[in-house]
Amino acid sequence: MRAATRSASAARGDGKDAGGAKRDFELYPAQLEQAGAKQIDVGKLGDQAVGVLVVGTGVVTVRNYAIAWRERNATAELELNGFKLTLPEALALARKQEARLRDAAG
Repeated sequence: MRAATRSASAARGDGKDAGGAKRDFELYPAQLEQAGAKQIDVGKLGDQAVGVLVVGTGVVTVRNYAIAWRERNATAELELNGFKLTLPEALALARKQEARLRDAAG
């Protein structure tokens, strides 16, 4: 059995142009930085994207992914964690959310 949880993606934007979203996205790299965080390659995701992985150790090992991106005039972040969660699985979920955001923007 695969144990994984994921949080809802939060989308923000100024609704007028990409300027507000660009400024918002600029905050993500510093927000995602934390002790033990390793930058991950998220490939092509939105107009801009960044992601990190933090592996928590203890009684069990938990992989925590945080992926943020900008799509036109909105930004989004997806946080996922699980015992056996892989980067391709995390990116697949991020791409689904990206498609929803892109479709909503028209």
